[in-house]
Amino acid sequence: MSQRSIKLWFCLAAALIAAAAADPILEYASNSGWFGPGDFTDHSNWNVPGVAVIGLVLALVHLVLRTRASLAVAKRLAKNWFQQTSDAVGPNAVRLIPFIFAAQIATLYLMETIEQLVVFGHLFGPTIWLGAPVLISLSGHAVACILITLAAARLMQSCANATLSIVRIVCAFATLALRDAQALICRLQDARTHCLPARFFCPVGERAPPFVTA
Repeated sequence: MSQRSIKLWFCLAAALIAAAAADPILEYASNSGWFGPGDFTDHSNWNVPGVAVIGLVLALVHLVLRTRASLAVAKRLAKNWFQQTSDAVGPNAVRLIPFIFAAQIATLYLMETIEQLVVFGHLFGPTIWLGAPVLISLSGHAVACILITLAAARLMQSCANATLSIVRIVCAFATLALRDAQALICRLQDARTHCLPARFFCPVGERAPPFVTA
């Protein structure tokens, strides 16, 4: 799995989670009249949990692929089997924000459009899917994008490091147990080599020669 593919999974996960996090907040503010009179939402959030779950699943897929890639690189290292490997996201998360924001807005449009068609059977308007006035909605989603991206990058880094640490511990215990088992086998083989087998003797009775009597 290449670093580009791992970054793609991260971008998709962050975009879906950011859209699911920002949309209900902006719609709540709009419905509460924070942005003045006007109908800015469709008054429905049934699609948010599904999008959030999909985003979390994609984040888990990213973590699994990232850990597998780190292990594959670590196995090829000669000096240290678990030497720190290059990160697929890490400090480069800031550079991914424009791509994540674009995917987030596309996700928002799709989730709101599908919601309106499924729940109400028609679209409400060209900007209802934003959930707030255009500039406010885009600004709110941009803030959510930045926060979610940076938090997700740090969380994924911590989870990946924790997973690699667990693998190190398991491998260390397995190596120690294997060495102990090999040492025990060597001692047993050495003992069998230097010990004579025990012999058991059974007494055998003998008959005296027959006497001839007259």
